[in-house]
Parts: sequence; structure tokens; C-alpha cells
Amino acid sequence: VAEKCLETDTLFMCEGAAHPALLTHTLEVGEAAWISGSPPGQLDSRASPSALACSARIRHRAPAIPCSVAATEPPPPPQYTARFATPVNIAVGQTVALYDGCRCLGGAQVIARGPSLHEQGKEAGAAAAARGAASVGPGAPGCLQAT
Repeated sequence: VAEKCLETDTLFMCEGAAHPALLTHTLEVGEAAWISGSPPGQLDSRASPSALACSARIRHRAPAIPCSVAATEPPPPPQYTARFATPVNIAVGQTVALYDGCRCLGGAQVIARGPSLHEQGKEAGAAAAARGAASVGPGAPGCLQAT
């Protein structure tokens, strides 16, 4: 399932776990449960927060994926944005565990996804169309709509 529209009772489904409509470079998580009891120094909202370079494990036994995590404004409660160089397939409601090497720093629940690669392509297509270039179609190839 790539997207749910509760207002129209519609599901958008895609074939395969690597479909561009399922992949994103960013996600937002709610308040984190830190193993040490408080966020790492770079994320401490009482100091001047900066991004934390770490890795994230999205699924049990899945490899950890390098990312950077930054506190979002305004706290409280503190929320965080994770940015990945490699796109990830994750859904709202899943839990992300953050690591510094092999040491688990803590975890949090995903509360929002960033734009999918498909959405980013549509934006790029709209910009290209505005410049007179070919545009991206309205639907993602391989996606189905069910009501």
C-alpha cells in the first residue's frame, strides 16, 4: 500500500517493495525512547542542536542504514527528522531504532514520511513541463487505485 485516503476510502497499491511510490529519503518520528534516558548531545534541545550522524534499523534483522537525525522545532515534545542518502521503504506507525555503530541509542515511532521518489519525480516533471520539457504522467506506472 503506497497511500491511504481516508476521506474517499481509497487505497493506492503498488507492485513490489522497491516501487518509487513506496520509497522516501526522509521520515519524521515522535518522541524517542533513549537508552541513556536523554538524547545524544547533538540532539539536546537545551544546547544548540545539530544533526547526529548515525544509522537506523527499520526492520528486525534488516541492515542498519546510514542517516542523519535532527531535532525538529518546536519542542516539546521533541520530534526528529531522519534523512537517508539511500531511499527507504517505511510506513507511518513503524518503529525505527537508531544506532551509533553497534550501540543502540534508542528508538521512536514514525509519524510522517517525506515525499516519495514518485512524488519527487512528479514535482520534477511539473517543473520540466513549465520549462517546456516532457512531463511525468499523473499516475505512477505499476500503481493501482482501489475504492
